[in-house]
Amino acid sequence: PSAPTDLNIEALNSTSVLVTWQAPEEENGIIINYTIRWKLAGSGNEANEDQIITTPGDSYECEVPGLFECQTYDFFVSASTSRGEGARNTKQRKLRCAEAPSAPQNLTLLAARSDALVVQWDAPATLNGVVGYYSVKISRGTDVVTNKNITASDYQTRFDCTVDGLSASTVYNISVRAVTKEEGESVVMPFNTLPENESGGVAGIVIGCLVGVALVVGLVVVIYKRDDIRKKFLSPPSNFSQTPTGNDDVRTELLDTVRQ
Repeated sequence: PSAPTDLNIEALNSTSVLVTWQAPEEENGIIINYTIRWKLAGSGNEANEDQIITTPGDSYECEVPGLFECQTYDFFVSASTSRGEGARNTKQRKLRCAEAPSAPQNLTLLAARSDALVVQWDAPATLNGVVGYYSVKISRGTDVVTNKNITASDYQTRFDCTVDGLSASTVYNISVRAVTKEEGESVVMPFNTLPENESGGVAGIVIGCLVGVALVVGLVVVIYKRDDIRKKFLSPPSNFSQTPTGNDDVRTELLDTVRQ
């Protein structure tokens, strides 16, 4: 048979890959099996016996474990029929030097102004090492506006970043990734800045609401304390004493007569 087609090598981690392929264009018989070989690139040696895997003829993928991180390998895949092994398809792949962190979690917008955005995120579920910092990239369309690095301290799991100097009423894509020895996967979310002067308008609304609440509270106090207030204003001052008059004496005598 001719060589298998669409050969692809996908890194699963720093020491293993997934090899995938499709059937040859010219099978020239029934495919009995596929043979996967690998070796260090530039070694000039043929693959050893422990560097060969055989899969059934109806299988189109194979995981290759036990590789050395940071090394480049040559991979070969061939098909076999009852007449023998066919041509090989070859592809080269360099393995990762270390496991990269997964993407940060829960990227959200904390606050927005016409010229700034404040975002927050949580640490990745899988760190694969010690995170030195988070790389924050702000872009508008295909144009990168700015990059910021946020230092990660020990045991910190939640982070935030303020990005200013932005344009009003604009959509910005904010990308965040954790960085150890390797750059991790990124999470990207679009966020909008507010229209011009709307930030101040929001502050004014908040202040107005607070003043309104204060007025309502004051009115309630006046209603519930109205009797005390009335007594205070209608009662004579504490240092003022009344002097009985003649008319008062006459009024007293009349009241005594009525009671009798």
